[in-house]
Amino acid sequence: MTKKLFIFLSAFIVTGCFPKKRPPKTDIESPKIEKKEKTRKRETIKTNKFIFYYMNFSLASKRRETKRAEEFLTEALKIEPDNPELLLKGSMFFASVNRLEKAINLAEKAASIKDNPLKEKTLRLLGTLYIMKGNKEKAKEVYRKLTEISKNPKDFVIYGKLLLQESKTREAEKVIRKGIKIDNTNPTLHFLLGYTLFQEKNFKESEKELIKAAKLDPENENTYKLLLEIYKNNKSKKIKNFMEKAAQKNPSLPLLKELVKIYIISGEKEKAVKTLNRIVEMEPYNLKNLTEVATSLLELKEYSKVIPIIERITKLNPNNPNAYLMLGISYEITGEKDKAIKAYEKALDLFPENTTVMERLANIYAENNKIDEAKAYYERLYQLTKKPEYILKIAQIEADTGNINRAYKLLKKLAEENRTDEKILFSLAVISDKLDLENETVTYLKKVIEINPNNVAALNYLSYIYANRGENLEEAMKLIKKVLKLRPENPAYIDTYGWVLFKLRNYEKACKILEKAYKLSNKDPVVEEHLGECYYYTGKWDKAKELLKNAVQKMESKPKSIEGEKDILQRAKEILKRLK
Repeated sequence: MTKKLFIFLSAFIVTGCFPKKRPPKTDIESPKIEKKEKTRKRETIKTNKFIFYYMNFSLASKRRETKRAEEFLTEALKIEPDNPELLLKGSMFFASVNRLEKAINLAEKAASIKDNPLKEKTLRLLGTLYIMKGNKEKAKEVYRKLTEISKNPKDFVIYGKLLLQESKTREAEKVIRKGIKIDNTNPTLHFLLGYTLFQEKNFKESEKELIKAAKLDPENENTYKLLLEIYKNNKSKKIKNFMEKAAQKNPSLPLLKELVKIYIISGEKEKAVKTLNRIVEMEPYNLKNLTEVATSLLELKEYSKVIPIIERITKLNPNNPNAYLMLGISYEITGEKDKAIKAYEKALDLFPENTTVMERLANIYAENNKIDEAKAYYERLYQLTKKPEYILKIAQIEADTGNINRAYKLLKKLAEENRTDEKILFSLAVISDKLDLENETVTYLKKVIEINPNNVAALNYLSYIYANRGENLEEAMKLIKKVLKLRPENPAYIDTYGWVLFKLRNYEKACKILEKAYKLSNKDPVVEEHLGECYYYTGKWDKAKELLKNAVQKMESKPKSIEGEKDILQRAKEILKRLK
């Protein structure tokens, strides 16, 4: 053993043999430092745990790790279940993942905490959640409380809207006015007050508030739309003057659009067209604006001016079938039928089953005697819609082109499928008459009258048939008198009345009635012939001769003018022979 190690061991043994010094005993106990330290340590650990879970919840929710975020939130709430900030953040988290019930529960808990420093935020969130859930009653109650303490104008806007949705205009007005006292420069509050007053039909006060709103926010189209509605009611010069001045100083598209409508209402066509041109100049490539401009020009019947606008629309949006429809209508009205057909066909290429386009095409083809094309479109329209009117159109084409039997068969079949359709039955009566099937004609007319006792066309037609036949004349008189009660100034019906009187041999009265019909009908050849016959039987032979000559000339030059009139031309010629 070395000398050094020996000395060290000796010292260790010696010191270990002596007892340790102890503090002297006293009557006072020493403070329990250990317990307080432990409490502090526990609180520190608890706080650290809370911070750990809170921070991890925040990070997980930002990363959209929903499951982990919920786990950390649950642990944090176990430690501090009444922490208003944590409850708010938790509520917002659940709202973001569309778990509204959980979000509402946490927000309600936060709202129930006394002396909550985040009370406004809590109520605002809770109110929003109730609105999202569709519980407007609870939302209203929350916003009522919120507007008692809030200085935020948005809260008054939302509460006002909730009340207006239930038409509680008086309550809404109070809330909105309170909001305006807080912030008199808020355009939404002025607009809502204007809307509220409009609902209460206080148009003068409403327009004042709306003009304020428009000055504060010149881009809000709803303000100008509501001003337009007031203008429709009272033609307010104040509104018109305000909008015209605003259009000169600081024109906005929403303002100009509604100003155009005011000019249309007031009949100022030139001003309307100029304003529409300004809209196009401001945004020449805005499809929505161009479409609205085109619609307004069509309303003003400025068809030649609308064509370049719609042509621009088709270039900007070549796949829009409605643009080609509007273009086709404009071409059609301005007489450019070939261009109209091309535009309509382009519209059909983009939307093959557009029935509106098909019908316009069919009508153009029918008017231009392109019979096969017209019939093809009408048949397709019937297949798509099952509307009888398209078969009626085909039947009319067949009749016009001399295919009466074909028209009759089409209508007969259609009538079997639609037994109570008065239009079909009336058309069948007309075609039957052309085929000299008078009994069928009478039968169909009676069915029409049975379905609709006030169908004046059927009543007149049946009365006229009886008169021509010289039978059931009392019944004919009843029918035509009923017609004249409904349509007293129609020359065709007055003519029938005169003709029935003539057949009843009441010649003097018949001539007076037929004279009236003749004047009203613009010298129609049928009425002219009837009056000529009447003059012949009353001995006014010179007048009779003049009228019958004119009638014969008209009937021979325009045979269609006496379609359905049997033997009328022969009768006129026979009387003229007698007069010679």
